[in-house]
Amino acid sequence: MGNVTLTEERTADGGWGAESLDLDAYFARIGYDGPRTATTRTLAALHRAHHAAVCFENLDVALGREMPLDVESLQRKMVATRRGGYCFEQNLLFAAALERLGFPLTRHLARIRRGWRTVRYRSHAALVVEAEGRPYLCDVGYGDEGLIEPIPFEPGARLTVGDWTWGVGLDGDEWILQSLHPDGWFDVYALRLERHHPADFEVSHYYTAHHPASRFTGAVVAMRGDEHVRHTLKNRTLAARYADGRTLRTELAPPTRWSTCCAAPSASPSPARRPSSSSGAWPRTATDPAARDRLEEAPPCSDRPPARKASTSAWSPSAPPPTTRT
Repeated sequence: MGNVTLTEERTADGGWGAESLDLDAYFARIGYDGPRTATTRTLAALHRAHHAAVCFENLDVALGREMPLDVESLQRKMVATRRGGYCFEQNLLFAAALERLGFPLTRHLARIRRGWRTVRYRSHAALVVEAEGRPYLCDVGYGDEGLIEPIPFEPGARLTVGDWTWGVGLDGDEWILQSLHPDGWFDVYALRLERHHPADFEVSHYYTAHHPASRFTGAVVAMRGDEHVRHTLKNRTLAARYADGRTLRTELAPPTRWSTCCAAPSASPSPARRPSSSSGAWPRTATDPAARDRLEEAPPCSDRPPARKASTSAWSPSAPPPTTRT
């Protein structure tokens, strides 16, 4: 179980439609102009570029819009109109780009844990990608706890980027992505090595985008981060989390430019994000015309966040040595 081989898992395309991706437009969208060879270095560079350029957001879920997962629809949304997207959208778009470059890969559905072992439905998408004969877990669509670079898909693997550290472990027949918190390892999600098809993704995507029990159908959610801070917007609450355990929260005052929160988040209040004593609850936008209109006016979530200074945190995780990045 500890050794991963993609030979039995992957298919050349499997009906995913990667051939319809405009690769040049995608590279322009994420600001990538590097090599187009299927190497470990290329994989890491593409992962970082996509992560930095495309924010996590569920505005279409909140607006009650249809969200097709075919590659043409994904590139129309996230490439042509420079929007963000959530896990199914982002990782399927990223997978199409990788397949066009010749990377063998498998698309997986995962169960979110977020620190709990409760068995939940498969509401997340992730990729296992082979580069130079070695498997890597890639995930550009998780949001706050998500990977900035690929991590070797091997038991005990560690990856440190900036202030953040991730690990890969096994729990029975499930592979676990973990994130290192000040109080120890935090389970992010779990996946099993099995083949999934476009129909499987459609079912998980539909439930996640429509069912009242989904954490995305009753709230506006946007997330992005870098090597030193993770920003999460839920309804009107903007939170900035740091690796030393600090969390700074700001209540956003309406009207809010949602693209500002995605593109250039700030841990300190600004005139557009002044502190508020309100609860921050946002109405169910799919049925609230006023709330829907405010979101409809939001420009694309497209620009990269500004470069940030290194964290002043003195916390140093006591963990095994990180994987050396190539």
